[in-house]
Formats: sequence, structure tokens, C-alpha cells
Amino acid sequence: MPFDSEGKFRRVHNWEDDRINDYDIVSDRHDEEDDNFAEGLSQCFLKNGLSKMTGNFDAGLFKICNLANAQGNLDAVNKSQLDSVNSAQTTALNNFKNKFQVVSALPSSPDADTFYFIKA
Repeated sequence: MPFDSEGKFRRVHNWEDDRINDYDIVSDRHDEEDDNFAEGLSQCFLKNGLSKMTGNFDAGLFKICNLANAQGNLDAVNKSQLDSVNSAQTTALNNFKNKFQVVSALPSSPDADTFYFIKA
């Protein structure tokens, strides 16, 4: 396993230790190390999106910054999109709320889109 339980890359061999311990340079040890590098690189998340995620992403309580606006149904949304929806919903709710008026008497020219409630 090229990565330990904390996600740190671990080499199979240490060439300096081999030199100190008088190990000969042999191809099978190099192949084992190179295979470990290849496996480690194959598990990496590439910045260009070429390598797709194969598990859940744990951001470790860090923010995901500069996320583009979602376009597809399975895209993540960013805060500005949520703020925009919240603002639109607040405006719609306030407009709806203003359609209901408590009055002491009906106005002489009532608005057809307003519901009037006469205070008893």
C-alpha cells in the first residue's frame, strides 16, 4: 500500500539505508519501488479531473473554495447560489405576505390581487 492510514505516501525501500547496509542494486527491488510509485500515482486525484474519484471526499473541515456555479442536476452548489435562492424566496414570501391586509374598512378602490381582512 503506497499510502498509510493518514494518507501519507510510504516508500517500499530507502536507497540510502540500502547503501549503508551494503545491499546491492538489483532490478527486482527497483521494480517493487517503481510499482509502488505507480500504484500511488494511480490513487491520486488529478487537478485536471482526468482521474475520477472512487470514494467520498472528506475535506477535513476545510472549505472548498472557488466552486463554479452548478449547472447539472448532480453538480454541487456554491454559497452564492444558495444566497441568491434565499433572497428570491424571501422576496417572494414578502410579496405574498403583502397581499394580505388587515383593515378597519375596505378601501374605496380595492386592489384585485390583495386579500382584505376587516378588523373586528
